[in-house]
Amino acid sequence: MTPDEISALLDNVQGNVLDAFGKDHQRLVLFEMTDVAKAHRWLGKMARAVATAREVRDFNDLFRRVRARRGGRREVVESVWSQLLITASGLRFIGVPDAEIAQLGPEFDGGMKSQAAELGDTAESDPATWREPYRTRTIHIMLVVAADERADLDEELDYLIESAGTCSPRRVRPRISRDARARRYPAVGEGRQSGRVPTPQPGRCGPA
Repeated sequence: MTPDEISALLDNVQGNVLDAFGKDHQRLVLFEMTDVAKAHRWLGKMARAVATAREVRDFNDLFRRVRARRGGRREVVESVWSQLLITASGLRFIGVPDAEIAQLGPEFDGGMKSQAAELGDTAESDPATWREPYRTRTIHIMLVVAADERADLDEELDYLIESAGTCSPRRVRPRISRDARARRYPAVGEGRQSGRVPTPQPGRCGPA
């Protein structure tokens, strides 16, 4: 694609696709949808919560300019980003025709388990040995939340999980957690693996 064609897509592509979030902290949360109508409603509302490629690109450019001007001293420009990814099973659940899903390729349609040999997931890494719930549960959605500060990440994550609570998506536990730290920082570990899960508020469905 030409630069002009890419620019035209920036408002219609999620962030973390063309340009990485590049944050110090990141969490991955898996969901299984349970009600088609509520899932459609939640996904529609989540369109306001996910970052666009243009937002991420503009922020990254600003971050680099400010950091260069300040000589690399203290990163004062910060943001919190979210990305929502749907599996082939998730697309089928909300009613996307098989013919359309097939256009995304057999690798996507078949899922990771069907590609175990190609991915090297054999012997002790074989899908049959995966811990629950990943061995048997259906994964419909992966939510990526990334931030510069741990407190901001936790606040956004709590908000998005709470918003999903009344809208059909159900977390698949245990939550996958990781901190993607810059190389100059020490590793942080699993973070909020056992943290509080907010109670969904009645009547709420998706980010306000």
